[in-house]
Amino acid sequence: MSRFFSYITLFVITFALQVNSQWIKCGLDTCQVYRLATIGSTIFAGTLNCGIYRSDDNGNHWQTASSGLPDGQQIWSLFTNGTDLFAGTDRGGCFTSVDKGESWTAVSDLGVGSFVMSFVQSGANLLAGTRGVYVSADEGKQWSWCGDSLLTGKTIFKLAANGKGGVFAGTGSDGVFYSDNDGISWKTTSLTIKTMRVWSLAAKGDTVFAGTDAAGVIRSIDNGINWIQVNSGLTSKYIHSVEMIRNQLYVGTDSGVFVSTSGGEAWKPLVGLETLSVRAIISNADTNIFAGTYQGGVWKLQEGDVKRSKPVSGHLPFQFRLKNSNRFPDVLLTLPYAAEVAIKVYDMRGCKISQTRYNTLARGSYCLAITNKRFSPGCYLVSIQSIFGNSFSTVSLSR
Repeated sequence: MSRFFSYITLFVITFALQVNSQWIKCGLDTCQVYRLATIGSTIFAGTLNCGIYRSDDNGNHWQTASSGLPDGQQIWSLFTNGTDLFAGTDRGGCFTSVDKGESWTAVSDLGVGSFVMSFVQSGANLLAGTRGVYVSADEGKQWSWCGDSLLTGKTIFKLAANGKGGVFAGTGSDGVFYSDNDGISWKTTSLTIKTMRVWSLAAKGDTVFAGTDAAGVIRSIDNGINWIQVNSGLTSKYIHSVEMIRNQLYVGTDSGVFVSTSGGEAWKPLVGLETLSVRAIISNADTNIFAGTYQGGVWKLQEGDVKRSKPVSGHLPFQFRLKNSNRFPDVLLTLPYAAEVAIKVYDMRGCKISQTRYNTLARGSYCLAITNKRFSPGCYLVSIQSIFGNSFSTVSLSR
């Protein structure tokens, strides 16, 4: 009898994220838009080939905002601190504007001819990411090197603050660094892969998301001590931008924009920009979401167009393959196209007791092990998560 395998068709409830999006092109068609920033409802676009533009009417019309900037500078970073606007360039250093881009003044303390990739505010300190990190304690009027030799020579692509004194720095080839005192001193995290660029970061509390050029989105829930990939549903692993906008997480990729309402556990595309490389995402005071693209142009989406998850009844072609009565069965499934699959087991109190993640599986049929662990007799809930939704069924184990 132990060699006999029975097959049980699995009927499930699927929770699918319904994403009904309608992107509207706002202009700047010939501009490679690399960074976006907002002051209230006003939006600023920093480009690689057209300087800086400003829109005061939700992207319907744009005007140049580059007076005082050197010609030919690529805008690698934009940041707002109250009504002050900061722009970092590829080789001209940092510039600041107090009149919404009508005029700009060079900030010499960051070094003439330097590049500035990122800014962030943490506590009373304003930080700039360049080759290492610079700190200003007077809202950007004067800057000084942070003084930590750990960052000497490190190219800082992105800075992110977690709102409680912690700052993360994503680098070109040295992973992610962490500061617990508003950017004054730094230490390494366990994300130290030297063959990977960390282009983007978003942090809140103890949780941080890193967008990379090879491994997709990587998440830590303990301030960088441990990291896991969270790419289920993403069709591109090249992540240019990670943004937390209210209760949702957005990423800009080489295949458009994706949204997650589950802390990165599952992603769904915001349909319409799949052929575009999205370098920047931001929301303004009017709750519009804007995306800046490398191919040219800014696109707008009403935040209300991004629908939250809602249950949909359905039948998925999953089956259990029983091995014996006191071991979890395997799962048989067929993927119509490539996807990541996570299988989680919960006890009847709702506590997760096991998780098995299968990285991107090609289109085809699979027999996947739920877990190799032995559990006490009883009833358990099995969750199968993928781009196709979250599927649930119960399993009873006997002696």
